[in-house]
Amino acid sequence: MNLTFIANIISLLGAIVMVAIGLIKENKHVLEVQCLQFTLMGIANFMLKATSGGISNVVGILRNLYSLKKPMETPVKIGFIILQVAISLLAGMNGMIGWLPILATVIFTIFVDAKNPYVMKGVIIFTVALWFIYDLHFHNYTASAFDIMTILSNTFTVLKMRFFS
Repeated sequence: MNLTFIANIISLLGAIVMVAIGLIKENKHVLEVQCLQFTLMGIANFMLKATSGGISNVVGILRNLYSLKKPMETPVKIGFIILQVAISLLAGMNGMIGWLPILATVIFTIFVDAKNPYVMKGVIIFTVALWFIYDLHFHNYTASAFDIMTILSNTFTVLKMRFFS
């Protein structure tokens, strides 16, 4: 079986989890389920040679696990950001496109402990848009399609929270 095909199947599973996250209201539960998503997407990224994307997923898992245990203070956030950039630079960036998952992860790290669910959903919408461009570049069409669905599901949840809660 073709490695790209297998990677896209793994990516599909991660993408299904990613869309489901859009329906979760509580930030804690978002972070928990996102660890599964990052694991699946990270494996797919490494298989597709999308190195900075895979590294972003690994750092995202570490960040989320830390954030679930205690609040992310600024020095810890800075540490995760430095870790992300350093590992990506050492492992290979995939050129300029490689900065998109890094930027997405940095933004998410800054806002990971946002108490306001509207802020968290807005951050997810923006960062997934960055991933959409990255996924398209690496021909991860499954993830790209689900990136769009994630943006829509999070937008739907924001509207539902705003007008029907």
